[in-house]
Amino acid sequence: MTEAMIGLRTMALPRSRMAVVGVGGAGCNIVSGVYESAMPVNTIAINTDEVALRSVHADRKVCIRDGDVCGGVRGDAVAGVLCAQAHEDSIMRSLEGNDVVFIVAGLGGGTGTGAVSVIAGLCDRLDILTFAIAVEPFSFEGSRCGLAAEGMKVLRSVCSHVSTVSNDLGIECMPDSTMDEVLAGINASVCRHISELADRIPQVLEEMLGAKTDDPGHGGSIGADSAFEIRPMAIPQF
Repeated sequence: MTEAMIGLRTMALPRSRMAVVGVGGAGCNIVSGVYESAMPVNTIAINTDEVALRSVHADRKVCIRDGDVCGGVRGDAVAGVLCAQAHEDSIMRSLEGNDVVFIVAGLGGGTGTGAVSVIAGLCDRLDILTFAIAVEPFSFEGSRCGLAAEGMKVLRSVCSHVSTVSNDLGIECMPDSTMDEVLAGINASVCRHISELADRIPQVLEEMLGAKTDDPGHGGSIGADSAFEIRPMAIPQF
């Protein structure tokens, strides 16, 4: 990223502070793309794999590596949960000061599947408006699909605004592309999705603030039936 782009990111930070949080390998890859796009949001990368985290581009990095873990949790979602819980204080410090958070994670692995719900729960404790974007595994990935489904259930139980991204749809839309090109296209689509949502957030928060001012005992939240609910996204043709 050039110095001019870094300056643009700093000058463009909105009054309502927003952050994009990548969890696990897939989520951190997307956060790198958000960071490099100069989108006016804070970027936070969270992973159990300390080595992989070094190559991520983000404003802040949080390693939630357990003392007995080397190179990530190797697909163990329970270990992902435990690592996130053990580092709750560090995660909360990275989240503090933000009004809105977009959490991005790939489901089916260990860190993303296990830690994403813990992090969404911490956002709720901090009273942060939270949107989660979950990337589903390819259907040919076998047991990862079942693990992803279980992770999705837990995520939806702690976050009201969850959007899913289908890796399979990426292949359907890019049948003549390599797997690397498909994954890059999916990541770019998620970045655009976040950018579009971020553009709408200032209006959402103003309306929420207005509701609180008009009736202090009500309003101020966006329910599952709200017009601002994120709907399952489709990967466009590239």
